[in-house]
Amino acid sequence: SASAVAPPPTVAGSPEPATEPLTLTADPSSGPNGQTVTVQGTGWKPGAMVTLDYLDPLGRRTGSRAEQVVDARGRFTTTISAQDPANLPGRHTIRATDGTSTATTPYQVSG
Repeated sequence: SASAVAPPPTVAGSPEPATEPLTLTADPSSGPNGQTVTVQGTGWKPGAMVTLDYLDPLGRRTGSRAEQVVDARGRFTTTISAQDPANLPGRHTIRATDGTSTATTPYQVSG
C-alpha cells in the first residue's frame, strides 16, 4: 500500500521572517559633540535604504547624516557623527526613516 506523504514541517527559517518590533538604538547614547555613534535598527523592511539624520535640540537637521541598507533580517548597523555645528548642549535626536517607517533615538550631548 502507498504510504501517505506528510506535509513538510513549517520551519522557522521560512521566507516569512518573524517581524521584530521597529527599534533604533544609539551607542553611546550620550557624549561630546562630534562623537561617532553606532546606530542599530531592527524590524525594518529588508532591502530598504534607511536615511539617518542627526537633529539638534530644536529638531533641526545639523547636516550630519548617514545611509544604510537593511539586511534580510530587517536589521542594520551604521555610524553617524553626533556633530552639531552650533555645538548646542542637551538632548539631540537621531532620526531614521526608510520612506515608510520612522524611528528616533536620543543622544545627550554632555558639556
